[in-house]
Amino acid sequence: MMEAMRIAHGLVLASVTAGFVACSLHSVERGTHLSIRVDARGLEGPPGAALVQPFASASPPTAIGGFDCLGVNVTGPGIPDTSQNPEPNLGPLFDDLLNRRSYCTYRGILAGPVSATISGPQEIALVVPPGNPRLVQLVGLKEQNGSNDCVREFNPGVAPVIGPSGKPAEADAYELGRAVIGLAGDTTVVLNADWNGLSGSDQFLRMMKCDHGGGNNSSGNGSIATLPSLTVARDEPGVVFDSRTAPGKIFVTGGGSSSTESYTIGAGSWVQTSPTSLPAAYAPVVVPYQTSGYMNIGGATSFTNFYETSTDGVTWGTMTPIPSATSATGSAGRSAQVTHAATNATYIFGAFPASNSILRYDHPTSTITPMPNPLATGRENASATILSDGKIMIVGGDDGTNILYSCDIFDPATGAISFCSFLAGVVGVNGGTLAPLPNGGALLIGGATGTVAANAAIASTQTYVPSPVPTWVAGNPLPEARADAASVILNDGRIALFGGRDASGNAMNSTIFFSGTAWQHGPNLAVARYKAKAVIGPGGKVYIVGGKVTGGAASNAVEVWSP
Repeated sequence: MMEAMRIAHGLVLASVTAGFVACSLHSVERGTHLSIRVDARGLEGPPGAALVQPFASASPPTAIGGFDCLGVNVTGPGIPDTSQNPEPNLGPLFDDLLNRRSYCTYRGILAGPVSATISGPQEIALVVPPGNPRLVQLVGLKEQNGSNDCVREFNPGVAPVIGPSGKPAEADAYELGRAVIGLAGDTTVVLNADWNGLSGSDQFLRMMKCDHGGGNNSSGNGSIATLPSLTVARDEPGVVFDSRTAPGKIFVTGGGSSSTESYTIGAGSWVQTSPTSLPAAYAPVVVPYQTSGYMNIGGATSFTNFYETSTDGVTWGTMTPIPSATSATGSAGRSAQVTHAATNATYIFGAFPASNSILRYDHPTSTITPMPNPLATGRENASATILSDGKIMIVGGDDGTNILYSCDIFDPATGAISFCSFLAGVVGVNGGTLAPLPNGGALLIGGATGTVAANAAIASTQTYVPSPVPTWVAGNPLPEARADAASVILNDGRIALFGGRDASGNAMNSTIFFSGTAWQHGPNLAVARYKAKAVIGPGGKVYIVGGKVTGGAASNAVEVWSP
């Protein structure tokens, strides 16, 4: 039986009234009196943006009369998830729901049923704690088993109907209308439904489902605009946002080209430097140098063991070998890099070909220092992130032949390396996105597995649980398989993935966002690509630069996502 609106296809509504009553409530403690009116008059204004792809098990009814019954759900701060498996992090979930970034809904205070075919007012009385805001939802239910009775949805004591698959039949649930109120005393709320006036795609969008990216609303996830193209196509470029001179610029090196170029925010074009001694490297690390220049470190070619500096981004010096520690060869390119604000340094983990080196680039002095303690395993194409305690996690990657399943934690304060448990199922992942979690854990999103030759994109996610025994556990899957996406952690804490490649190796143009509770689709890229680079600029805007299109050709596309 379905236990909550936040999970899978349907919901179970736990009735808090004996039936339909029209009594008046008389105290703040008892809450609000809700008056339910079912008709096609809209309270919500114009329909939202079309859903990127539908996730419902079947098409929803096009008119309210097609639902088997209706119910009411009330959520808000201080109202817990009343399902048998409550959601632990209701804040982000409710915020997304309230702002229509998602229709993923948790079970709060629920009541019903209400007839879907009676056009006159129907009333339900229920107790709601005072507070602000309170989201009151009118919910439509459609039984998948075709019984049209809704009995078991409001009475957990009624045995579920077992379908041909041997699993309990469930109801699909949709938000038909809503009201947002502040509740200080007895209140009457009139709920009007705007369902009948929505397009089919907008009706799909209202599905109250959380897993597999369902119920997503792209209209709250910003917009994407096309910027002037790079002067040359670049596959796996090195990209940095430079804020030292207002309004800032995007600086790009490598990606198969020996030239560099920059784009001043708001300018009409990219400015290319003349070809330099920089080899046409892939995935180099580019960082600010001194007061106005840049340092280009490594790259997946013969340049791997060298760096080159420029004081202005135009005139470059000579190649200098990257310093090496006794226990690790200094190198870079296809490495995992993390800029660590607490130490004002960028750390570079691993490289092509597979290396166990750890390099530290100090921003104040523009110096490169190899860390004396190397990674336990040589790796390239790994994923890395800063954990909530300031340490850095490095996961997966490959050794040029095999995709790795090991995990290291690096402590910038001491330089120590520690092991942090094999990935779930002891299955390797490279090209995934790694992001921190508030509890000290981390989330590994998508990527590819198998061998380096096969490198098949996957839709799985894994969560690192640090205590009591450090371990990785499987999480809710992505809406679709995705590897080598351009990814960033947004200023509001959400994880954003732009493009990538799918299970068939084709470039993707879709974008997805994760706030800790549900996957949400965003606006599509104009150019589908993978192995692009994303950096955050002024105003939280994200610049997506270069990459590969389907077939592997380099792209010169540049797009900007605005929140």
